[in-house]
Order: sequence, then structure tokens, then C-alpha cells
Amino acid sequence: MADDLTLNNDELAEELRVKVRSDKSPSLKAWMDDYLAANTVAVESTATPIELETVRVNVLGKKAPISRALKTLGTLSPQERQEKAPIIQIARATLEDVIERQKSSLAAAELERRLATERVDLSLPVDDRPQGSVHPVSQV
Repeated sequence: MADDLTLNNDELAEELRVKVRSDKSPSLKAWMDDYLAANTVAVESTATPIELETVRVNVLGKKAPISRALKTLGTLSPQERQEKAPIIQIARATLEDVIERQKSSLAAAELERRLATERVDLSLPVDDRPQGSVHPVSQV
């Protein structure tokens, strides 16, 4: 299921490397916006925490296009790095926020489901055992 949700990381990583190395930052920005939009939809369409974790690894893992792009920043000149690094870092932070929101949403839905299905039967008899005992000082 998660494979359907994310794009081919190797192809995307290569495309992003080309964008990072090129002199056209608007091209990188447009590509990053498209990448964010596609992966935001992928994250928000997950239905279970396991699917979300799979998508998270594909989107933010060590072999993800954004991680690979951050690694290629070291090969750029300081001025190019100053221009392109914030674009990539903002995209990464945005994806992390979307994933965190989806994670909390899934956890809240799971809690709501459990609260709706689990009930305490108040009609069951209670133990008649007295609780506690006499304090040792009171026994003397």
C-alpha cells in the first residue's frame, strides 16, 4: 500500500540532485513544492500507524530524495548552499510536521475507537473483602 503512496525514490533523488546542482533555484523551489504536495497527500492518506511509518521512511529516511539532496549540499559553493539549503530544510520540516500531525490524528482515532468499544460493566458484583488492616501502632 505504501509503495503506491510514494514516488520512486531513486528517480526522484536523481532529479533532485540535478536541480540542486543547477544554477536555477526557482526550478528547485518548484520541484520541491511538487514533491511536498505529492508526499503530503501520501502521508494524509495513510490509515494505520504502520503505513505511516513506511511512508515516513520513504519520504524522510536515509535514502529519501530530501536526505540525498542535503548530502549533495556539501559539494556546492557556500553561496549556492546558502540559497538552496533553506528550500530543502523547509521542505523537510514541513513534511516532518505533516507526519507528526497524521501520527497524532491516527493515535486520537485509535483512542476514540477503543473508548467507544470498551465498556465497564457496573452491574458485576464487587469483592466483599475489606481493604487494608489495622495500623501496628493502633494494635498496641
